[in-house]
Amino acid sequence: MYHGVTFKIYANGGESKDIVETCKTFDDWGLIPTERPAIAMPALKTHTIDIPGANGLVDLSEYLTGYPLYENRTGLIEFAVENKYYEGKHGWAFKHFSSWQNTLGSKYDSYTQYYPWAVLYRDLVSRLHGKRGQLILDDDPNWYYEGRFTVDEWKSDEAYSTVQISYDLEPFKKSVQMSNEPWLWDPFDFVEGEILDVYHNLRVPANDHFLIILYNYSGPPVRFTIYVYGSKSEKSYVAFGSTGVDGNISFIPSQFLTNGDNTYKDYIIRPGWENYFNFHNESDSDMFVDIVFRRESL
Repeated sequence: MYHGVTFKIYANGGESKDIVETCKTFDDWGLIPTERPAIAMPALKTHTIDIPGANGLVDLSEYLTGYPLYENRTGLIEFAVENKYYEGKHGWAFKHFSSWQNTLGSKYDSYTQYYPWAVLYRDLVSRLHGKRGQLILDDDPNWYYEGRFTVDEWKSDEAYSTVQISYDLEPFKKSVQMSNEPWLWDPFDFVEGEILDVYHNLRVPANDHFLIILYNYSGPPVRFTIYVYGSKSEKSYVAFGSTGVDGNISFIPSQFLTNGDNTYKDYIIRPGWENYFNFHNESDSDMFVDIVFRRESL
């Protein structure tokens, strides 16, 4: 375990979420972090008012939202690498050998098969500097951070060089697994792995209803899509409700369901609440639904 970092780069400067390139710090460049990577926590956004003649301050930080808000996560990760890079040791030199062998000339040692650090650094900068995308830690592979990356300070001594990669990331990390995607056996860590609820292929019996409750969602509010298949009635619907801290259940007006994607602007999954989805099937055959969202967490 080298405690590496994976960068997935978005297309068109981040305007698209399509991933055009995946870079792994150890597999691609032989970079080893000088200490175990940990992404900085986001600073809390606060708003307080000083009332003359009263003790302390009035804290209005959650007045408008009912939950805390955060700044972006900013920080850096420092990596070390040998000043000579051995072709057979990692995959990077092997992948780039055919295109760069002719340009290296005398700098390429055909006997030891080493590449100089300057060549590796040029490749690192061209593929990562200023790009926007996802950051995934080897130590936390089920979640990704989203933001922009820069390649900063480069220091060298006789045997090793160090490079710093800075990041400016959104405050919440996001689950790699969507809520309707089953978790996989092969990569699952039975010691530290987390089994998430899967909301896929939920059966709503004919002429009946089916209630789903999302408990203990601890991330920020998230929007969702309900995907419906097998519905044979235009009168099938879902009622949304939630239980607040006072224990009371509140519902919004029912929403009709059609086959395919159904999105709603007026309802979100709220943290710390019990979120109710009460599906009603008004047809003579079973209906199936997915509740689709991406979990987020600090």
